[in-house]
Amino acid sequence: MTETAITGQTTGPAEDDSHPHPLRAAALVFGEGDGAGDLLEAFARRLMAQGVRVGGLVQRTEKKCGMRFLVDLESGARFPISQDLGKGSESCTIDAEGMAEATAVLRRALDDPPELLIVNKFGRLECEGEGLAAEALEAMAGGLAVLTTVDRKYLDAFEAVTGGLVARLAVDAEALERWWRSSGSPDRRAE
Repeated sequence: MTETAITGQTTGPAEDDSHPHPLRAAALVFGEGDGAGDLLEAFARRLMAQGVRVGGLVQRTEKKCGMRFLVDLESGARFPISQDLGKGSESCTIDAEGMAEATAVLRRALDDPPELLIVNKFGRLECEGEGLAAEALEAMAGGLAVLTTVDRKYLDAFEAVTGGLVARLAVDAEALERWWRSSGSPDRRAE
């Protein structure tokens, strides 16, 4: 098994022809305050402005109240994924209904694949097989170009779930560009 280093180099799974459907997936590996989510959305928006069909979900947080939403890149629809349980609550704040509704965006992409599918984050829920995991893994296994983020603290679990066949990238715009050129459609590889 080959693996892409966090340095942003694009050797490894993106160029591995031994798999019948090479996994064209990458994850920005981030730590606290790296801005991976902002970079992910900016990259997606830049590609969209260039005419690339990009689908999927990005996360936004309302600064006033701290509520988190997943936003459909194509339609702009917002899905609440956190709930206010009040001060002192130690329960999970994930809004399961909002998360379930958001999965429809990824299921739609499986039926009508974009050139690039953005999956906001591969976090604790996804590492446990919940959240957006089923749709994200199905897209990866189907050969779609998939881009996500993963917190360093979940990297071992992420590697186990994905079989280590996802390029790991630094939170860096140039690393993203290199990955996109190397893992995209055959016409982009020639650029």
